[in-house]
Amino acid sequence: MIHLCENPNCNLLANHKGNHSFIYKKAWETNFNEDDINKIQKAGYCTPRGGAKGGYQNHVNRNSKVIIPYEKLSEVNLDNYKDGYVIRLFPSQYFTGKHTVNSAFIDNPDVIVGSNAFVLYRTYEDYETLPPLFDWKIRSVLKYNKTTKKYDIPSNDRRGNIIDSGHYLLRISNSGTNKKKNQFEGPAQ
Repeated sequence: MIHLCENPNCNLLANHKGNHSFIYKKAWETNFNEDDINKIQKAGYCTPRGGAKGGYQNHVNRNSKVIIPYEKLSEVNLDNYKDGYVIRLFPSQYFTGKHTVNSAFIDNPDVIVGSNAFVLYRTYEDYETLPPLFDWKIRSVLKYNKTTKKYDIPSNDRRGNIIDSGHYLLRISNSGTNKKKNQFEGPAQ
């Protein structure tokens, strides 16, 4: 029988030495064969392949920042997300017209685009009829710069001391009636 650490955020064996760890493999490596360890490792990830097309990071660890669809926000307890969260909005949710923000988001400290929320554009129609605000920037990942003491180093990697910056993502395909080129801008979240 295998006994795990009593810390709910740790998957190491009971009475382990050193720091707690959420990583699965370390808890099982002496008790399972390699094929089983690989399956357990894969189970620690979520979002299927191709998720980046929808603005979501492929194969993230379960203790990564969570993306909460705005339409599900009322169903979740935000205190459950110890590793952080970001709210995904569609243009039709955030805007009521061209450059007109829905009154539900004006002076709303719970949903702030560019801070704890972003807008995901998936169609040319939305991008043209409900365009980003003039001062908005495409989302990016920034690493901490020890010299400037700011988050100002662009990165494609989400490891280390990073922040997400910006307001919106473009994931517009050329499918449908509008045959313009694909526009994929901003890193998967």
